[in-house]
Amino acid sequence: MRYRKRSAEAFFTLEAAVLVPLTFFLLACIIHLVFLEYSRCLLIQDAYVVAFRASLLEEGEDRAAFATENAAWQFSGRYFGNRTPEVSAGASGRNVTVELKTETRRSGFDLTGSEAWTSGVSMGARFYDMPSHIRKIARIADLVRAGMRKVTSESGQN
Repeated sequence: MRYRKRSAEAFFTLEAAVLVPLTFFLLACIIHLVFLEYSRCLLIQDAYVVAFRASLLEEGEDRAAFATENAAWQFSGRYFGNRTPEVSAGASGRNVTVELKTETRRSGFDLTGSEAWTSGVSMGARFYDMPSHIRKIARIADLVRAGMRKVTSESGQN
């Protein structure tokens, strides 16, 4: 009986030794970028909602203080992988501006260092009394139509 000499080349082992760590590293990078983008989307949404709610307050109330004090209720623990945002707000008349800033937690998760990725956003809102604007525009349109009817009726009589 003859034995055939088999030779197995180690291509698969070499490829796995390179591809598995590379794949794991890319997956970790994607997760970090998802945390960053998730926090930015939440920041934009929460900054606008807080500014809008503050703009709905009655005249004479402190809109900036309301936005700063009630912003924590809006966040409600949704910033997974990120620190709770720092809030600063300003108000001028019916305009309210809210600035939020947060950091994506990175220490201990990757090999790139311990510095944090900081994200910030500034959003503003202004309350418009839309029913009164619609009534005003409708009234102006009625006056224009009445004036046009009067002009056409007077020009038709001459």
